[in-house]
Amino acid sequence: MTSEIQTMIETIWTQIEPFDNLSRQQILRSIEKKLKTNSSKLRISDFWGVGSEIWQHVNVNDYIRKERDSWD
Repeated sequence: MTSEIQTMIETIWTQIEPFDNLSRQQILRSIEKKLKTNSSKLRISDFWGVGSEIWQHVNVNDYIRKERDSWD
């Protein structure tokens, strides 16, 4: 596995780790589908919007405030 792919996987995992198991599975299935349908070289921008459905009902300001409060 190239370091670029490893970095991409680690970045994706870091971003989806806080979600529940079902949400993570949905995101990973979306990524898998995209990988299977795209035979050319992938770019990180190809994953724009993957998993966005999880954030539909999340108030971004509340989420950020909660994350920042957890730092203390």
